Amino acid sequence: MVSIMKKMLSIGVLAISGIAYAMPATADDGWYASLGAGINIFPDSDINSSTFGVVDVEHSLNTGPLVLGAIGKELSSGLRVEGELSYRNNDYDDITVSINQTIFGTALSATTALSGDTSTFGFMANVAQDFNLKSKSGRRIRPFVLGGLGFATVSVNDATALSTLLADDTDTVFAYQAGAGINYGLTEKLSAGVSYRLFGTSDPGFTAVDGTSFDIDVLNHSLLVGLTRNF
Repeated sequence: MVSIMKKMLSIGVLAISGIAYAMPATADDGWYASLGAGINIFPDSDINSSTFGVVDVEHSLNTGPLVLGAIGKELSSGLRVEGELSYRNNDYDDITVSINQTIFGTALSATTALSGDTSTFGFMANVAQDFNLKSKSGRRIRPFVLGGLGFATVSVNDATALSTLLADDTDTVFAYQAGAGINYGLTEKLSAGVSYRLFGTSDPGFTAVDGTSFDIDVLNHSLLVGLTRNF
């Protein structure tokens, strides 16, 4: 699975590079580096396993931190291509087990505190389109939209309930993202911005301590502030 994801990422990077080099370069073209930090919201996620039968299992996670960095090339057309590394972490809150049937007219469920966390390392190839505007002060305002493909290493870290370790495992899967934001030029070379990212993956699969195979749903919402330095 990992080798397939790496091949897909390589194809994506080559395609992006082809677009970049096919476009005419001008003196305005240039390289940049960006850093961002913010919060990552991991909505309640299903835990899926063929061994659960009619029982639905869901875990909830707290809002956690996100950091990312990117290096890319900016073209005079407003198109940017970049490689991005990111890290997300969300602590567990609880795990809910629900019977997917009604008994005496009631759907029964039980909720138990769950400790541990889920962490995600993302390795993405992005394409972004900037739209240049001017403020009254003459500073450049640049709204943008962004999309990316790559892969992510997702880890279930020390998932523990009722003082019992349930799972601690890692999987690498295909990842994708889409986002939008706005950058504001502080100086000729430095800009600050805010952005939103929708980050998802194919369902990572894990093995619990007792040998049970399971997977989880990953679809995150991220809010970021950041700085970009042009060279």
